[in-house]
Formats: sequence, C-alpha cells, structure tokens
Amino acid sequence: MASFDQKLLEENFGDDRDILGELFLVFAEEAPKMMTNISTSISDNDSDSLRLHAHTFKGAVGNFFATDCVETSFELETMGRSGDVDQERAKELYNALESHLEAFSKDFKGYLG
Repeated sequence: MASFDQKLLEENFGDDRDILGELFLVFAEEAPKMMTNISTSISDNDSDSLRLHAHTFKGAVGNFFATDCVETSFELETMGRSGDVDQERAKELYNALESHLEAFSKDFKGYLG
C-alpha cells in the first residue's frame, strides 16, 4: 500500500490486526476534529495553533506510518512554527492532506480486511 508503510507497521505491531483495528477506529473518530482544527488555524491565520494542530495530527497518523500524511502535516507544522501562515500554500497543503488522508483511510481499511 503506497499510502502507508506496511513493513514498518508490521515490524512495530506484528500482524495483530485486532489492535490495529481498534487504534484505527480511535484515529478515524478523532481525525475529522483534528482536520477541522488545522483548517480553522489556517483560516484564522493563527500560526501557533497551526503548529500545534498539525503536530498533533502528524503524531496520530504517524502511528500508522502514513508517510504522505506525515510529510504534509509536517510542512504545515513547520509553516506554523515560522510564524508566517502563507494562506495560499497552507490551503494547498491542507487540500493535499485531505487527499492523503482519504487514500490512507481507504488503503488501511482494505489492509484490515
């Protein structure tokens, strides 16, 4: 699966799909709130909030080794850390993050079976 590193996932969790399924359910419940927080931070031009919420999302999705999501949220986090929210670029990154999250969610559900 291109949207997450299955090898790293299995090295860290074994093949315990029950635990992974439970972790994914918690993530799937929280992800929309996290994405809303990122979007609001961008809209409000709030760099501190963007840094915090992008970092939180990066950590949550990083548990699944979802590389594209991690890299994109890191870019948003870095933008927030810089103190300068480039609205156009931030919106592009947010849209990319939404796409990556959708692909990851679909792939991971397929992986879980």
